[in-house]
Amino acid sequence: MSAKTTTLTREYELVYITKVEAGEESLTKIQDRIRKVLDEAGGRLLKINVWGRRKLAYEINRNSKGIYYHLVFLSPAAAIKELERNLRLLDDVLRFLVVLIDNDVDPNVKPTEVEISGNPNSGEPAVPPADESAGAGKSGDDDAGDEGDDGDDAGDKN
Repeated sequence: MSAKTTTLTREYELVYITKVEAGEESLTKIQDRIRKVLDEAGGRLLKINVWGRRKLAYEINRNSKGIYYHLVFLSPAAAIKELERNLRLLDDVLRFLVVLIDNDVDPNVKPTEVEISGNPNSGEPAVPPADESAGAGKSGDDDAGDEGDDGDDAGDKN
């Protein structure tokens, strides 16, 4: 049993939603717990994207808004159950979803430093979400995506 078996390293995405009322200390605790589980399993965090506060599609435990986080990490498959168990135990996590991106990844090819977008401890995104009223005055962006249309609704006035 002294022969060391190699475990496949897989790339995963984790999206989770926290309560808006969660303080900075609680958000730090969640991030630390995720890092701890990944470190213990031999995984590595690659990217943290803070999507910020958003309205939920439906109420979850009497919460109509939440702070969205998107993480990309490398980990052996066995660590996912432990990560999910830990996320279930945290009261400030409303929902989470772990998705497999790639089945067999060479960890040496991936960056060693964590790419962080936004402030994970405060829940503030790097770029605030666009205000719907601010985009209403721009006319140049509205037609930018129409060039690739199939033409069914554009220019058929004859």
